[in-house]
Amino acid sequence: MRLASCGAIPTLKILFMVESSRMKKIFISYRRNDFFDTNRLATVLKSEFGAGNVFFDTLTLRPGNEWPAAIQSFLMQAHLFLLIIGPRWLHEQDKLTGRRRIDLPSDWVRTEFLTFLERKKANPELVLIPVMVNGAKMPEKHHLDEALSSLPDYHYIALDNSGRTSDFIHLRTEIIKQGINPINLPPIETPRGFPVPEQLSPEEENEFLRLYPNWTISETEKPGMSGDFFRELYCFYEFPNYGEAWRFLEQVNEKVIRVLNHHPRWQNTFLRVEFWLSTFNIGHKPTKRDLQFAQKLEEVWAAFQSSGTAEGGDVRAEVD
Repeated sequence: MRLASCGAIPTLKILFMVESSRMKKIFISYRRNDFFDTNRLATVLKSEFGAGNVFFDTLTLRPGNEWPAAIQSFLMQAHLFLLIIGPRWLHEQDKLTGRRRIDLPSDWVRTEFLTFLERKKANPELVLIPVMVNGAKMPEKHHLDEALSSLPDYHYIALDNSGRTSDFIHLRTEIIKQGINPINLPPIETPRGFPVPEQLSPEEENEFLRLYPNWTISETEKPGMSGDFFRELYCFYEFPNYGEAWRFLEQVNEKVIRVLNHHPRWQNTFLRVEFWLSTFNIGHKPTKRDLQFAQKLEEVWAAFQSSGTAEGGDVRAEVD
């Protein structure tokens, strides 16, 4: 029976729970007109990075907190500042004066931005990301006063209002790049090797599948990455008992994984062992290294059977 995937044997997927107090903080600044989109984003961020690590005033402040003091306290702790900019962010007017709110010293959005900007000048490692929602455009410098004029210099991320998971992925990826990790870290990934292996062409994939009919191409959505897929060579093997399955895995580890230094994603479910072969460097797609791994795996399987270790001869099942 067959397996397809890359991973050392045994492979352990270790999840880490990071203490909230030690994690970097995220501050979300927004106008009330953009509450719906910001609330949706804040809810997802809190779930991903921890409720205590994301400041969104209506979710974070509790009765009894002094509003300015609470905002100031979290703002001074924040490592990442997300500035939510909607279509009316720049031109929203103060009801009493008729002036743009962003121009008023009393405007909290202005105060939050300028306060973090001063912190960033003293500590360049701090991160400021404008997030454009509902089709908003980045304000141009000549529409801003001198204190705010650096805003257009920052790389922004645009989110539409569809609520799709894929809209959040780009922002999540950028946040992780800035050293802010989810409270449940993903499994440790295999380091990137150099040089980067060459991806298999469609013709090479088809030729491999012709030569090895028990293999197939598997496409599965990446966990938490809507619209992004693993494309992998897949196969499985079945055994008369668990001990035989594990002995086969030990031989694969010794004769294939250690020799090629290429680590499959694999799974052993009682009498079945499965492998999914792809290469991390190019976005989890099959490469010539995976092809080499599969061919080597075939050799180990053939020797395993001929040695009489596997009872009952060839027990591989056809892939549906």
